[in-house]
Amino acid sequence: MTEESRHISVIEPVSVALERVKEVLLRPFDFPRWLAIGFCAWLAYLGEGGISNFNYRANNNRNFSQIPSEVANFVNENWPLVIAIGAVVLILIIAVSIVFSWLRSRGQFMFLHCIANNEAGVELPWNQYSKEGNRLFVFKLIAGIISFFVIAFFVVAIIIFALLIVERGISAVAGVTCLIPAVLLFICAAIVMAIFFKFTTDFVVPIMYLRRCGPAEGWRIFLVLLSSNKGEFFLYILFQIVLSIIIFAIRYIAPCCLCCFGGCCVMVLLALPYVWAVVLLPVLAFSRSYSLYYLRQFGPEFDVFIPKSVVPLPQV
Repeated sequence: MTEESRHISVIEPVSVALERVKEVLLRPFDFPRWLAIGFCAWLAYLGEGGISNFNYRANNNRNFSQIPSEVANFVNENWPLVIAIGAVVLILIIAVSIVFSWLRSRGQFMFLHCIANNEAGVELPWNQYSKEGNRLFVFKLIAGIISFFVIAFFVVAIIIFALLIVERGISAVAGVTCLIPAVLLFICAAIVMAIFFKFTTDFVVPIMYLRRCGPAEGWRIFLVLLSSNKGEFFLYILFQIVLSIIIFAIRYIAPCCLCCFGGCCVMVLLALPYVWAVVLLPVLAFSRSYSLYYLRQFGPEFDVFIPKSVVPLPQV
């Protein structure tokens, strides 16, 4: 397919992605198969999904205005214990986040394998794509650390700048005017990093899957594609925003409505690990299928739905 004859659409992959969801999950419907694919989807989105609904009823006799002073007194009297508990909690959070990130990286290849091959395997893709999953984990870990420091730099800089404005008695209008460029830079950096991770999941992972390469090489291949199709991928991001709103409504607002009619048990079940992925599997399968069909429009070398040995990716 030549550049001149290629037609890239953000609408056409919707219908074929829906058809793929029906083919993988419903033709025929097999509950054990659904559970197996749901497990792969749960790993692929581990730490990103689930619905929680906690309802706390306040005691009207409680004077909440006293809470800050009570907390401050407790911290002053027990600061070594507070620091120790805080350090332990922080270490646990970091450890759990790293484990989740590793499992999520492995799960992305497992779920992609299920969608691309119309299979419900767990052990096979877990072992077959272990190398690629581990390399993706290291890549995302490094990118995540860099992103954290970039965000932290902007946040700290904005806070310090705001404190200087207050300290020097600068007027509110002048202070806001001075802060606007820093806030805009912060927003731009956040958008760039969000798009980076989005493209990594949607396009670089499939390229790694096809080529059996690392994320760096996958990004090199994708950058060649991106550089000559900037408008198409810009439209993809815009359309993804629309799809995200629709998917958000399905994943969160619809269960809330069901909860009003069916009781809190609906929300409790969806808050459980793995259960939410099984229940919302069609939505997750569509989201994964859409990006794969969009990528396929750029040529057979980017088609995960045909045997990888048929059309190898070109060398870069």
